[in-house]
Amino acid sequence: MKTTVIALTAWSEYPCRASCRSLGDPSMMIDRDAFVDIACQSARVGDWSVDNGPERRLSLSEPVRDLLRCHDSCPADVEALLDYVEPTSRDLVRVRIASALDAAVPFRIEVEMRDRTGRFHWVRLTGKPIQEPSGEVARAHGLLEDITDLKRAQRREHRLAGRLESTIENMTDAFFMLDGHWRFRYLNPEGERLLQRQRGAIIGEVLWDAFPGAAGTVFETEYRAAISTGQTRTFEALFAPLHTWFEVRAYPSEDGLAVYFRDITERKQAREELEIANQQLRVAKEEAERANRAKSEFLSAMSHELRTPLNAVLGLTQMLNASPEPESDLRRQYYEEILRAGWYLRDLMNDVLDFAKIETGRLAVELEDVSIPAVVDASLRLVEGEARNHRVSVEHRPAAREAIHAYADPLRLRQILLNLLSNAAKYNRPGGQIEVSYGAGAEQVWIDVVDTGAGIDPSVTGERLFEPFDRLGRESGAVEGSGIGLPLVRRLGRLMGGDVELVESEVGEGSRFRVRLPRSLAGGPAATAGQGAAAGATGRPGSGDDGGGQPEVRSRLRLLYIEDQELNRMVLRGLVQQRRDAELIEAEDGYSGLEAARVQRPDIILLDLHLPDIHGSEVLRYLREDPGLASAPVIAVSADALHERDQDETARFDAYVVKPFDFDDLNRILEDWETRINGGGVVTR
Repeated sequence: MKTTVIALTAWSEYPCRASCRSLGDPSMMIDRDAFVDIACQSARVGDWSVDNGPERRLSLSEPVRDLLRCHDSCPADVEALLDYVEPTSRDLVRVRIASALDAAVPFRIEVEMRDRTGRFHWVRLTGKPIQEPSGEVARAHGLLEDITDLKRAQRREHRLAGRLESTIENMTDAFFMLDGHWRFRYLNPEGERLLQRQRGAIIGEVLWDAFPGAAGTVFETEYRAAISTGQTRTFEALFAPLHTWFEVRAYPSEDGLAVYFRDITERKQAREELEIANQQLRVAKEEAERANRAKSEFLSAMSHELRTPLNAVLGLTQMLNASPEPESDLRRQYYEEILRAGWYLRDLMNDVLDFAKIETGRLAVELEDVSIPAVVDASLRLVEGEARNHRVSVEHRPAAREAIHAYADPLRLRQILLNLLSNAAKYNRPGGQIEVSYGAGAEQVWIDVVDTGAGIDPSVTGERLFEPFDRLGRESGAVEGSGIGLPLVRRLGRLMGGDVELVESEVGEGSRFRVRLPRSLAGGPAATAGQGAAAGATGRPGSGDDGGGQPEVRSRLRLLYIEDQELNRMVLRGLVQQRRDAELIEAEDGYSGLEAARVQRPDIILLDLHLPDIHGSEVLRYLREDPGLASAPVIAVSADALHERDQDETARFDAYVVKPFDFDDLNRILEDWETRINGGGVVTR
């Protein structure tokens, strides 16, 4: 390959010709003027000169004439050239050329000129004086360069820079720029707001000096990674000194680092709150699903709990009906099982109804001064039979001998204890024990029920133990239950201002449950277990006569039973037949009952609430308005357990008995009213 080297000599030093020799071909020559013309046209630059004579004659090169489009009539002197210069710059050009000629001062200026067609051009005009050996300035010689494209590019760049600055100044993101030495070069207004610093105070300051809290954090790590790798870094981080979460984008460049950032604290908080809400939702969903499963299991268990005793009632009754005269022991056993199944159904129904009333806020408690020893003794007597059936012994160990009183509802307290004692018997082992103890602190009374039974798995203790319908995995066990006993007693305890809790339990060793109640320091008469509670007696004064006559004692107690169901009347008829000192008057609806009361003047009236003609509360109102019947005790006998104790103050019953009732309970109520009526005798009107 042939290599050609061209030697160029400056034309200013050789006014005639410049040699351009090829090392490969010495004969090759190029005309100097042609070469210069080509170069000048490509660079859009030409030369000019002005002599220092009186007329200051002007000479322009061909590129200059091309630029000014003045080939036909080129300017001959400086003043003619000034016609092509914009008026605002003419004096400047005149002065600079004159200074070069008169004072030998070189110059370099940029001005706007107009060619002969009227088109504007930006030109860079440079000039220097050419001096004689004597020092005199012979002429001024220089270049005229067309910089129109450069000026346009500068204007575009300036406009873009202005728009960019305006955008950065007004954009919603914060922004700052750092140079290669981590010094602040720029900070926009949003950056000032978020960083809580004025840009005038930090421009030129090193980032780590201005914000020492950023050193050694993820901010420094990411910024240095952007610089070292030359790649954009995007991250989220908490800037601890400002307690603010930032989303950051760092863009490296040859000049340093450009950083865009925004405050995402609210978004982070919202995201965290959303995560918490989602977690709570997941927990709630799991709880709801578990509750639904528990309810399904409860319905299954309840079906079993209802059908088992009902099967005993119907089956044994059919056997009695098929064998009119079975052996007395067998007959007695049938009767006992029928009664046991019936009472179990009643208690189960009562628990379900009480729980429903608590859940709907309709269960009221009547708080009073209650003797803890009396309630405990009475409850233990009631559970003795069940404990014997399960071959479990019961021991009463009070922690103190002095009288202890609580502020509670005696009926509901006995209900709590009976439930705990029943569980302690059912889930105990043969030959096991139940121990009941109690004591008092400064403000609370406690009653402990301890058993030696199966105990409770630690994994299901806590709140789940008191969740309704959850039998803790014993749904298919041999022990009957509905899964609402413990939830019911806890709710009852809390309704009375106390609580019921599992103190300790060990699998295979037993459990200790504790009832806590507010202590009563009144020291008033103790309320006995179940006093006025099973029937809701109100202690209405005894009956008087209707016309001031003396009471007449008669040997038989006259009862009026207003009830539309023949089966219910049959049950009460059987009860009265067992009493030789009583007679029964029956009525099938409200109005006939009122008529029978006015004519027969009964000693005690038993009244059903749901009658075919008028409600029992209306019958009671009519009875209270009749002067001859106003003082007669009226006992409600109803299956509507949900409305127990909910009667209006103007329509109070003297007692309330819920069907199905225990003959012994109703007999005690009747005997109590018989005693009140005549101090042991019977009053007749």
